[in-house]
Amino acid sequence: MLFDKLQAADDRCREIERRMTLPEVAADRKTYTGLCREYAVLSPLVGTYREYRAAEREQSEALALARDAGGDAELRAFADETYKE
Repeated sequence: MLFDKLQAADDRCREIERRMTLPEVAADRKTYTGLCREYAVLSPLVGTYREYRAAEREQSEALALARDAGGDAELRAFADETYKE
């Protein structure tokens, strides 16, 4: 549930970023200002969420690398070290 809300905030941030690049939005000062304010509120939360998701992907990749390392001790040690971080 929490991650669904965070993903929705991330989606909204991306939509705001997209809309802010549109000429018709840039020409409408009121709309543009409203989007900027909403973005300013969402961006710190979404930034942290994106960092979390990136760390989650890195961890998943490190675990897969460790599983696939087989007999390569150096590769396994690297994957284990990455996983601990």
